[in-house]
Amino acid sequence: MTASVLGIEEVLRSRRRRRTVAAVELGLAILVVSLLVVTVLSPILNPFQEILAAALAVLAGALTSLAYYHSEVLPAVPSRYRLMVEVLPEAAESTGLSELERKLLAHIAEHGVLRPAELADEWDVTPFAITSALLRLERAGYIRIRGLTWE
Repeated sequence: MTASVLGIEEVLRSRRRRRTVAAVELGLAILVVSLLVVTVLSPILNPFQEILAAALAVLAGALTSLAYYHSEVLPAVPSRYRLMVEVLPEAAESTGLSELERKLLAHIAEHGVLRPAELADEWDVTPFAITSALLRLERAGYIRIRGLTWE
């Protein structure tokens, strides 16, 4: 329910697609402009220099595309909400959980209500990390989201 309510996975998937398309477009634009410059300068360049300049244009386009793709930051995660959560019996046999996931399970078992923004400040982690951990716990079948209220 968390993923469907918050739409985090869909947001990440669509942003990744848009980021890929934008990176390819930017790389192609750099390549086209660079090749245009090489074409304009071709009367004063010898064939070896033309080939070298064209290869550098391809490299510039590819590196610009990669740099843009990797410089994109994660989307802002809605953090001002309150979740009513219950720990399921399967959580007793949980193994291989991260420290954050164990802390979340303990907090949920004790309180039943979770405010990711407050926990993020208290535990010195990002709200995105808490939301991601919640998604992993729900997918693994350790918790069930009973309700969500925006604050």
